[in-house]
Amino acid sequence: MSLQCAGCGGWDWVAGVGQTRVVGMVLPARAGTPVRILRKAPGAAAYVQVATATTGTSGAFSWTGPMGAVGTSSYQAVVEGAPASAQVARAVVAPSVTMTVPPATDTLKNPPVTGVVSPRIAGIRVRTEVLTPAGWRTSQIGTTRAGGAFTLPLTYGQGAVGVVTVRTAITVPNGVVAASPSRGINRVAVMDPVVRGTVAADVPRTHRAGCPVGPASLRTIDMNHWGFDGRIHRGRLVIRTANVTPILNSFQTAFNGRFPIREMRDASVYGGDDIISMEHDNTNGFNCRRVTGNPYRMSPHSYGTSVDINTVENPYRIPSGVWLPKNGQAYVARTPYRPGMLTPSTPFTKALLGNGFTWLSGFDWQHFQR
Repeated sequence: MSLQCAGCGGWDWVAGVGQTRVVGMVLPARAGTPVRILRKAPGAAAYVQVATATTGTSGAFSWTGPMGAVGTSSYQAVVEGAPASAQVARAVVAPSVTMTVPPATDTLKNPPVTGVVSPRIAGIRVRTEVLTPAGWRTSQIGTTRAGGAFTLPLTYGQGAVGVVTVRTAITVPNGVVAASPSRGINRVAVMDPVVRGTVAADVPRTHRAGCPVGPASLRTIDMNHWGFDGRIHRGRLVIRTANVTPILNSFQTAFNGRFPIREMRDASVYGGDDIISMEHDNTNGFNCRRVTGNPYRMSPHSYGTSVDINTVENPYRIPSGVWLPKNGQAYVARTPYRPGMLTPSTPFTKALLGNGFTWLSGFDWQHFQR
């Protein structure tokens, strides 16, 4: 006698999925022989008859019945006047999901959510769910590997600061949802600066042959910053090598104080055009160009020694008296204070000055050089 999982579709011996099928043979073969099917339920002390099957002409018999309860069930077949068959046991498992998550992560990174699904087989669809005000919402969907293991990235909440409550879940073929216990992942605000040598691909439109300094004299800093939307964003600043430490010290002060920065990109994305870069409120450093409004002087940005910050909220007056950018006219008047502005009392301003930068306040509110 043996046991089979009928209609299980790969979810063999999972509670609530498919049925238990008992198959066997009585010898000598004789059609019509009654066979009693006995089962000992999990935790039970004795066998109980659950059905009677009848042999066919070859002596074979079968019976299909409900999937047993969670735990190990044993079966026997008994024919009158003959020894009982050997006991055949099968463990039925409850569908379940376990999950492991890191307690905290940089909010711009997608931490791995790992775990194991029972039954421990490959190909089961598993999903991460996050708790929202409207209830549980599916974030990522994947499938299990061999042994029921899975790894899914948590993408929900990227850039936001705070705790994300997450769980993992599967839906069993009978419609039952099995979910892991929920866990909280704290998405935290960290500047996470990465400094590396600048390469030509970092400055494709802000550097050209004949510039006073080349990429070898510059450093590219990728770092997180607060945005005007209250979220964390990743930015890039290209500066002179000697200015790395003063810049990091100053921008850390800005980060700690949640000073908002609209965007931070090499001006190459705007063709190296300073006016267009200013109109996009772009905080940027190196740019091999003439002084905007004075074509007879090289800008200190050409040496990587300057940084322009929030160019809309901190406009610049060119020698002719015109303030740029055009969309920064509302900020020519420095009162009342509005987010993103640099004033003598702004901690970011004080940090830059304390780290050796000169501020061209009064006519160039965005510009610091060292």
